[in-house]
Amino acid sequence: MAGKDQYEANKAKAEQNKNNSRPMKLWWLRQRDPIARFTLYVALFTLALVGVGVLQSMILVQTDETQRSVQRAFVFVKQGPVEWTIAKTIGDQSVRAIAIELENNGNTQTRFLNVSLYCPRPTAFDKVDPLTAKGEPAFTAPRLLGPKQATLAGTCNYTASELENVRMYSWDLFIAARATYEDIFEKPHITEWCAKVMNLGAGDFAKLGTVPTADLGPCAAQNCADEECKRH
Repeated sequence: MAGKDQYEANKAKAEQNKNNSRPMKLWWLRQRDPIARFTLYVALFTLALVGVGVLQSMILVQTDETQRSVQRAFVFVKQGPVEWTIAKTIGDQSVRAIAIELENNGNTQTRFLNVSLYCPRPTAFDKVDPLTAKGEPAFTAPRLLGPKQATLAGTCNYTASELENVRMYSWDLFIAARATYEDIFEKPHITEWCAKVMNLGAGDFAKLGTVPTADLGPCAAQNCADEECKRH
């Protein structure tokens, strides 16, 4: 009898070990109580709703950013041939100016637009543009600029002798501008532009009727807007 009892005990122990080694079913699959199962389903449904809500929120944020990028103001320096103002006599020199024009190709107006114009005097020693050299602007002034409109940022004035030195001795003549503003969503923006006056045409700059010709070339400072400017 003792041997049989021992056999039965070992058999029961082996069966218990076998059961223990089996993977346990998930808690909710082992529940027979309908309330417990209902609670589980409610929890799963709530989790799914949370996931859908997070996804919708991400879509709304992306849609809002897209709408803002479409509607926002975007200010840049209007490109084109060098525009000279009519020469005038100041003292014993004839003076001409290069006009810098800003344009907003966005669908809304700018807020708090301020423009800084850089007009360093051409010399034999200055070889670095004013933005790279972090020079001081010739002036800073507010401007109004609506959607799809252009406005004069300002002018850089040069005497006949300065222009003659640029032409004869290949002195560098830089012009640059920086515009800071907000869009209607109160997000700040910045635009930087720089150019080098090249191929200054022939003519007697002392004569008021002379209309200079010139091209605009790149500066060491790359033209940029917003995040691009922060990398420079």
